[in-house]
Amino acid sequence: MPIICIKTMRRSGTHRTIDNLATNFERIREDYKTIEHYIFWEPNNQNIPRKNAGDLLADIDEAARSDEFILVKSHLLDARAVAVDASTQENQLARRIEEDSKKIYVFRDPRDMFISFQRYLQITTKKEHSLSELLREGEWLGESKLENVFERWRRFVRQAKEDPSCLIVRFEDWDADFNGVISRVADFLDCRAADELTPVALRSAKSTAREPGSGEIGGWRDVMSPADVEFVANVAGEELALLGYSS
Repeated sequence: MPIICIKTMRRSGTHRTIDNLATNFERIREDYKTIEHYIFWEPNNQNIPRKNAGDLLADIDEAARSDEFILVKSHLLDARAVAVDASTQENQLARRIEEDSKKIYVFRDPRDMFISFQRYLQITTKKEHSLSELLREGEWLGESKLENVFERWRRFVRQAKEDPSCLIVRFEDWDADFNGVISRVADFLDCRAADELTPVALRSAKSTAREPGSGEIGGWRDVMSPADVEFVANVAGEELALLGYSS
């Protein structure tokens, strides 16, 4: 399996994970691919030309011949679901990603993720978004309204927990237990890590097109009201506990 699929929601440390893997594993290629650019068109990415699925399939085959891993990131629960009406190559690529990859799910405390997402929207849309209102609405991506952010996070957690072949990495553990995370990734991939490990700090992540946030841990406690906290607990309280996040 030459594909490593990084599955995560936005504002969860996706690029920090990508850079830490590419920096500390010689067999992992530094450049990464975004599956949505090949099989799914996001309204807020209209400035990015759609890419040819056949090119990525060829890259995957070449990586296999070279005994290397290629990194693919995805914010989709299942790429096959959005490639139903796509071309044959796009369908083939979606199947390869979902059925023939080593999946690493990256999770962040969804309350911190949400605060970061709110700030991200303020920067990208130049509009003020009420935290309490946004928290209870769907997630806005351009003109597409998706499900509530916390409901989507809950579904990601459930999907990961039901997949015995995946690896779960928490955003917070890159700081709390960097060597331990690298060791778990090495075992998962059956791939030796570098002799000298080099942690990539959040602000140093170079694979992202936008400057990362501060990566504050637990900052949600300072801005969420008791009603907001209760709302999140009602939606995803069980999943918070499953990943070790306190209420």
